[in-house]
Amino acid sequence: MHMDEDSIEVLFCSNDYYAMQTGVAIISLLEHHRTPEIIRVTIVDDNISAENVHKLKSSLDAYSVEYRFIEAAPFIDELKLLGMKSYFGSYANCLQIFVGRYYPNFSGRVIYLDSDIIVVGDIVDLMTVEVKDACGQALDCINHKYLPTINLSPDSPYYNDGVTIFELAKWRERNCEERILAHMRTKKADYVMVEQDLYNVVLKDGISTIPIKYNCISSWLLYPFKYYKKIYGIGNDLLSENELMEARTSPLIYHFAGNMLGRPWRRGSVHPARRDWEQTLYNSEWGCDGIKEEKTPILYSIYNTLYAILPNTIFAGLSYILHSIYMRRQYHV
Repeated sequence: MHMDEDSIEVLFCSNDYYAMQTGVAIISLLEHHRTPEIIRVTIVDDNISAENVHKLKSSLDAYSVEYRFIEAAPFIDELKLLGMKSYFGSYANCLQIFVGRYYPNFSGRVIYLDSDIIVVGDIVDLMTVEVKDACGQALDCINHKYLPTINLSPDSPYYNDGVTIFELAKWRERNCEERILAHMRTKKADYVMVEQDLYNVVLKDGISTIPIKYNCISSWLLYPFKYYKKIYGIGNDLLSENELMEARTSPLIYHFAGNMLGRPWRRGSVHPARRDWEQTLYNSEWGCDGIKEEKTPILYSIYNTLYAILPNTIFAGLSYILHSIYMRRQYHV
């Protein structure tokens, strides 16, 4: 597959479970692309079934897009040797750290997307976002009491890697892959949030902040602005009310991270982008068979029900109490 600096290079890493979600993400990406730039798609394949590979290829062929599949096995073997644990049984998310090897002769910008997203605008917007460092990511909505458990200051930004803009020339110049692997080899490999923690620990001064509208995780849709500091410890120096409101009213990408609001491929989701996701699914190679009968974990089912029925301020206050209990039990903080 030929690459040039004027193309939009998009990277996915998927296993078989997330193949359908990857297909929906790809279709939403291509459906909303209105400008003339060529999109090229790379999928790092962690044992995707022949049936799902066929469906992914058919989805891409429908848009006459250049694409390629890369076998994940040798990269996963390398991670296992370094002591990295899988995340809910998969290494797919972790594979993005080898981005430089997937594009050995390319030094431009690569956009990595998690599979559990839906694109609702033109991805070309991510080609004009300023990224001064080796990569750009948006803030994660994580409780900042967690940060000292990975030797970060509670005032530090903590990034979500579900949408990552890689500047490959700088990524190589700053030896980012080598630094991450060396940290795993000599210091620690088994982080709770796996490669996301590694980004934040190893590259903490080398990640550019991009607006959260480019990676609107479900938690950004939950509360009035002031509660993000109260519940999560996210200060106004990290997130403004205007940025939060823009993410809610004009997102580029919804990211169904975690179980907040439910994931749209599971019954019972109350996520505001659920209808868009379902419609894209129904028009895909997977059709209505893609909706899974899996149950959302009971705690989150209760949480999402309360979100749907309670006034937002009451829900936020209750969330503060429940989240404090969770952090004490889970992390002793």
